[in-house]
Parts: sequence; structure tokens; C-alpha cells
Amino acid sequence: MTGHQHTDEAGGSQRRLTYADFRKFPNDGQRHELINGEHAVTPSPIFRHQELSVRLVIVDPDNDGISVYRVEEPGRFRVPETVAAANADTLTTPLLPGFALDLKKLFR
Repeated sequence: MTGHQHTDEAGGSQRRLTYADFRKFPNDGQRHELINGEHAVTPSPIFRHQELSVRLVIVDPDNDGISVYRVEEPGRFRVPETVAAANADTLTTPLLPGFALDLKKLFR
């Protein structure tokens, strides 16, 4: 969601926003950014996004591995399961029956 540039009412010209302008943005829980002098607002994630994010794998491309965090009970995660290409591991998940990801192929 993009914001706007300030307009000089008298001349009708637009000016780029500055850090001083940024400091005046509201503290409303949204993510406010200045991108090339323009105000941009990123909406907060919806509940479904948050719910799905706890089911995702964390990919570590530097070590050719993936850590899987699973919810043990609401608000608590188990110790992550780590799978790696070096071990010729295959990533599977009960959330996608039949899914198998060969990490050696993924990280080559």
C-alpha cells in the first residue's frame, strides 16, 4: 500500500519526504517506510498469515539446510528438526501427504 508525496499547495510541485517527515508518521502499529522520498505503508499480517507462518520451514542457503519448527501445543514449539543436503536428507511433512523434497537437488 503506497502513501503519497507532499504537495506544495502554492506551486503545485511535489517534494520528496525526508527523515524529519518520517519521524512525524503515526505510531499506529503499521510499518511505515520512506522509499525514494515516498511514504509507503505495509499492512500488518492477517491472522491467517500468522497461523500459516508457524507451519513453514526456515531455509538456510548458506548451510544447504532447512529447519522445521512444529507447534507442540499453542504457543510452544518443539526443538526444530533440521534436514541438510550434506546428509542426503529429504524433507517431508504431514501437512502435505506424499510431498518429498530432495535437498541435494534443491541446493545444487
